[in-house]
Order: sequence, then structure tokens, then C-alpha cells
Amino acid sequence: MARAGAWVPLSARGAPAVSVETPVVTIGKRVFVFGASGAIFDPCANRWSAMSRAGLPDDAWSARHSGALVVGDRVVFVGVGNNGEVPFATSGVTALVYDVARNRWSTVPDQPTAFAWRRAAMIVATDREVIVWGGVVEANPGRGGRARLLDDGARLDPVAGTWRPTSRTNAPSGRSYARGVWTGTRLVVWGGIGTQTNPYQCGMGGECLPTGGGGVYDPASDTWTTMSAAGAPAARRGAAVKRVGDAVLVWGGVDHPDGALYDPGADRWRALAPPPPAIAGARLDDFAVTVGTGKFVVVTNRRQAAVYDLAGAGWTAVPDVAFPVGLKDLRDLGGGALQLIVDHRQQGVPGTGTLARVDAQAARWAFAPLPLQNAPTSLESGIVAWNDDQLIVWGPRYQQVRYEADRAHAKPCGPREPGQPICDPVVPVREVRIGRGGQEGGLFRPVFTAAPSR
Repeated sequence: MARAGAWVPLSARGAPAVSVETPVVTIGKRVFVFGASGAIFDPCANRWSAMSRAGLPDDAWSARHSGALVVGDRVVFVGVGNNGEVPFATSGVTALVYDVARNRWSTVPDQPTAFAWRRAAMIVATDREVIVWGGVVEANPGRGGRARLLDDGARLDPVAGTWRPTSRTNAPSGRSYARGVWTGTRLVVWGGIGTQTNPYQCGMGGECLPTGGGGVYDPASDTWTTMSAAGAPAARRGAAVKRVGDAVLVWGGVDHPDGALYDPGADRWRALAPPPPAIAGARLDDFAVTVGTGKFVVVTNRRQAAVYDLAGAGWTAVPDVAFPVGLKDLRDLGGGALQLIVDHRQQGVPGTGTLARVDAQAARWAFAPLPLQNAPTSLESGIVAWNDDQLIVWGPRYQQVRYEADRAHAKPCGPREPGQPICDPVVPVREVRIGRGGQEGGLFRPVFTAAPSR
């Protein structure tokens, strides 16, 4: 376990080779790193152990997959096509399933009669299954034409390795890009694109129009319940749909800084108070919503923030602060509650970092700079995970890159043809990496301090 405010080097024994795209999941006290050379990291012991490849096809990681979906003691990767088709089969396999308890893999075969692929479908993990619903296909497959929105779906049982269709009775209207959240007993689906002409994209004006409303799906009985429209938010794109205790929060979206809470048991909406001016004036096409105990936090793309108290039914504006220079790292940390800001101050030198978060209880920004002493240089090149209030970094060491002429492999001109211009020899360029290679990482337990208001 890392000492607060100081880096602890990660053990390299048995560590995997990773990149920024390597899937990583935190389950309990351990970090599971997937990919071609998967491994399991125990932060308490600072030790790596091997992840079995038993049951894993040789070409498993050459295909595209959804993000890691945690379903009980399984981690599921659903196959994704080059144009976003799900479930997409590679070598007859539509999903990979990792059994955490037994450290072994299984696969889910293609079952097109049970469930056909589609684009822009909603994928949600429940306690026992993965549910894929909605989406869009061509109205005339293989012949182009207009889009056809879908109102059906299927459930993947990772233990049995099978797909089975969901009921369509009372299901929401067909839509793509729907949002959904698992409440612990039911799936709540809301919003999405309800009018779409182009089956491949939402580009020109009028090609895609949002829809509101939705439905509640109970997997135990395979039934849908319609959702009340009284007090529901207006249709919009990009809303956040989050579980808040026994309720579901629908908030924000493009040009809609508002929202409501939905009670699935009572089928009732509860309006939220208007947000502070800084939030109300934001377009909110890129924002984050994090849920804590009795509160949720909204952060805009300009890092303006506010805290909503569910019991008090009111907002508190978070004072603006001067943020560290740098770019926000888009990899998820702490369920989205943390932002990693990476700064490049000097050319040819690895970036430094700062962790930032909103303290919901104090309604203040808090920062935790990452110290340079013993810091790994792999902050931007590998995996970043959050486990038990610790930052875990592992990846390729930073190497400065230089390009130089490779004259040994220059291609001279051939015989000059009459009337042709004089030819210049082609000298290829080679990449030269300066510095020690390999992989490295570190554990860091941050100490957050309140940031001064601007």
C-alpha cells in the first residue's frame, strides 16, 4: 500500500505489456488487466499474477470489443464491428467471458436467429446478464436506403454462453443511442434518437432527431412497463442517465441544463430545481455527472461545477478555481469522479500530472499534485486505474523520439528517361528512441487540498 503523498514503484515481475488502449477493470482489491498479455495486480502485496489464457481463442484480441462489462464474478467483452455493429462475430464468437473466481475464459458463439447485429445499440450490464437493446439497421440490408430503428433486444447469459431475445410487448419505440441504467432489479431505458434517416451516422441537420420517454424492463419476468410522461424531461441528445439510490436521474444534454428524478416503483417524475447561472448557461454537450451519498455533481466542459442536494432539493455552485495547465485525461478514474490533468511544460520531457475532484460535501474543488520524485514516466502511455483510494499507473517508459535520415537504405535514381525531370534520391527516415525502454509503473495515494477560489 502506498504511503500518502509519495510514489511506490510497481513490481515488474510478471507484469503485462500494455498500452493506453489496454482494457483494465478494478474488482474488489485487485486490478485485472486484459489483452494479449493479461495479468492480475494486487496493490496490497505489490504483486502481479498470471491471467490464464485457457478457453481464449488465439485471435481473441485481434478483434474489436465493447468496454469491459462486469457481471457478477464475470467480465464480458461483446464483439464490435468496424462500423459499431453489435454483437459482431469474429471466427464465430460474439463475446468473450472471463471468470474472475476460476481465472479462465469462455466464449459465446454467434446466434443470429436469437439476436441479429445492429449499430448504435444500448449495452448495459446487470447483476447476471448483459442486455443489448435498440439500435439501427438498413431498411433494405445490403442495398442501402433509409434507416430502420429497432425496438427489440437480447440478453446475454455469460454463464450459459447464450443469447435470448427480450420481449417487445410494451417496449419503448424503436430508437438508436438510447441511454439506460440498471437499478439493481430493473433496467430503465430513456431517450435516444427516435428519427433517423441515415443508418450509418447522425450528420447533417434533420438526419437524426432525439426522442424522450422510455420504459422499464424487468428481466425476472421478461416484461416491459411504460414510463409516465408527466413531468418527464424534454427530448434531448447526450443526457446523463444515472442511478441515484432507488431512483434514476436524467440530467443535462445538448442545450438542456435541466432534468428530473424518476421513481421506477411509483412510475413518477420529480423535477429538479433550476441550476446556478454558470451551469444554466452551458451548452452541456460534454459534461460529467457523478453520484455520491445524497448528492450528485455536474461538471461542464469548462470545468464549471455545481452540487445538487437530493434531500434539500437545491443546488450549490462550486467556486471557480485556476486549474493546472494541461489536458484532461479521458480514461475513467473512480467512476468518473476524478479528473487526471496531464501537463507538458517542456518539449521532450514526460508530462506531470494533477488529480482534481469536486468535494461534494464542501462544494469545492480539491487538487492533488503528482510529485516528480520516483514518479513513473508511463503516465500517458499505459494503463491508469483507481483502487482503494490509490492511483495505479503501469506502461511503457517514456522515450524521447528523434527522426534521422537512413542513408544506408537510400534509393538511388534509375536511368533517366528523355524529357523527364532530374530525379532526387529517396532517403528514408528512421525513428530513433532515446532512453531506456521497457515498462514501469507506480502506486500513489493522493492527498487532496482545497483549491483557492479564483
